[in-house]
Amino acid sequence: MASVRVVEQGVLEVDHESEEIVQKMVREATNAVAEDGAESVIPGCMSLAFMQVHDHVADGLGVPFLDPVRTSLGTAAMWAKQDLRHSPITYPAFPEEREASLFE
Repeated sequence: MASVRVVEQGVLEVDHESEEIVQKMVREATNAVAEDGAESVIPGCMSLAFMQVHDHVADGLGVPFLDPVRTSLGTAAMWAKQDLRHSPITYPAFPEEREASLFE
């Protein structure tokens, strides 16, 4: 990870048709590449990710502008297809008696 940059836009204020927000993303992504040496950019806010402008932004950057939704779902699909699961040592099963107490 090269850096974390911020697009100053409240989540509730995201207009999914706004070219201004796209330009903010382009500006911050360009700065991350030029100033921080980023070799790819991933927007962290799902509201921005749902704008589906990744290809448009990537065209001007020269590095991948990755869609976290597609990347996450692709990773989950790959794990499911390969029948892979998380580590039971790192993530042990939730105790059934504790789970039952949550719904009493």
